[in-house]
Amino acid sequence: MSFLKVEGLHISFNTPHGVAEALRGVEFSVHEGAIFGVVGESGSGKSLTGKAILDLVPYPGRITSGRIFFENEDLRQKSERERRAMRGNQIGMIFQDPSAALNPVFTIEQQMMGIMKRHRAEAKKEMRAKALGLIHDVGLPDPERVMKSYPHELSGGMQQRVMIAMSLLLDAKLLIADEPTTALDVTIQAQILDLLKKLRDEKGLTIMLITHDMGVVAETCDEVAVFYAGEVVERGNAQEVLSNPQHDYTRALLAALPDGSRWDEAGEDSTRPLIEIQNLTQEYVSKSGLFGRTQTAVRILDQFNLTIYEGETLGVVGESGCGKSTLANTLMRLIPATAGEIRYDGSDILTLDGPALRQLRQHFQMVFQNPFTSLNPRMRVFDIVAEPLRTHRQLGSADLKVQVDRLIVECGLTADYADRYPHELSGGQAQRVAVARALALNPRFLILDEPTSALDVSVQDRIIKLLVDLQKKHQLTYLFISHDLGVVQQISDRIAVMFAGEIVELGTSEAVFTAPQHEYTQKLLAATPSLIRMKRDNSL
Repeated sequence: MSFLKVEGLHISFNTPHGVAEALRGVEFSVHEGAIFGVVGESGSGKSLTGKAILDLVPYPGRITSGRIFFENEDLRQKSERERRAMRGNQIGMIFQDPSAALNPVFTIEQQMMGIMKRHRAEAKKEMRAKALGLIHDVGLPDPERVMKSYPHELSGGMQQRVMIAMSLLLDAKLLIADEPTTALDVTIQAQILDLLKKLRDEKGLTIMLITHDMGVVAETCDEVAVFYAGEVVERGNAQEVLSNPQHDYTRALLAALPDGSRWDEAGEDSTRPLIEIQNLTQEYVSKSGLFGRTQTAVRILDQFNLTIYEGETLGVVGESGCGKSTLANTLMRLIPATAGEIRYDGSDILTLDGPALRQLRQHFQMVFQNPFTSLNPRMRVFDIVAEPLRTHRQLGSADLKVQVDRLIVECGLTADYADRYPHELSGGQAQRVAVARALALNPRFLILDEPTSALDVSVQDRIIKLLVDLQKKHQLTYLFISHDLGVVQQISDRIAVMFAGEIVELGTSEAVFTAPQHEYTQKLLAATPSLIRMKRDNSL
């Protein structure tokens, strides 16, 4: 008998343009104790299905037909009060973005205790002991410190572990994990997946794992359902589906996985340094104690040295906190350096200010990780792309429109996208707009900080191809920062592996991946999902 069963689920949204059907007859079964994968690209209905099980379909969406059985009971026949009581008590959920799901103004202890107080009539001491035990169970060091911390004081991986602990507070039997490893480093991702499997085995949990990552499915899931355009197009044993996909869409997802090959042939090695980083040190000062009197210097970059050659793509990989984004922000002069030099065409850019710094910004541009936070939600696409041109160029309205339309089309969109706002774009479309904005001033050097981390594998594939084509056309130099080793291998000429503010390995893409020298590099490669390793080794 199925532990969870969804039959003929239809969900529609009323829009200004009519009724849009988001789910169209979705059906699948999940057996008790299984890890059931739900995979597909953004907009396919994965997360919406998970929310429907919890009766959390966002307005103006509504379930128009279908049945949802949990332990042989039809959830849609229960009262709203009964369904509310099931949330957390019997069915828990791990949301995709822990930094958005956790309340920033309360400590972890306050949030966990608040959940239990609403649902349990236990003594405070007992509830706190349970919360502390779960923090320990999910593998967080120093549970007492974690309990007293605010969300911003924890890393992304730690926040995700806290979310898992919270979902288990009320002894849920079914855990719906919505993209629990998106944007996490490969080592942290491996730890989270191992934790989910451990919880399944030790606590008898049944897990519905929603993801767009086929490698995660291969690593973790017993069975899988493949979603496309609101329908389940393929389902079955995970290994059978991955090894012998029957539907064209499943085959396309697998084909889009990095396979260890470059998008283009590597050109001749450049010998002309464009950027030379010498003894760069970056420290942050943390304050504690009464009135912040105790100050402690935390060193993020430690005597950092690196040369970036003209026309190359230098990949930078490493886990959260190793200094990747700090390096990018220092190069862009978004934060001041503590010590050292950064030479661009022979001149130290750390000494520039005023008009000279303004001139430099035309040559250095950056594409940020999340386009929906880097694009102004109140500006149309036209104004977003036009903003750097208005700031640095004196163009008439007609010439400005020509330039903006050209950039939008060059980045793979049509000119009519100029009238849209960011919320009207998909993740891939929004990232194309961010790239168009970065190219507006014809820069020589582009910093790409995790530009594909939150994108579906198929969209990621298209963004990488776009970046490669643009590099050829405009003779760009890239610093490509990512935690995704497969993507870095696809696009990079050389790779720098960072750990604790230092480069522990630097070499050609082929050398780093085929014969890694440093123990940390070997650890990163070993943590890559098995499906990607198999494809890279040509054994899939």
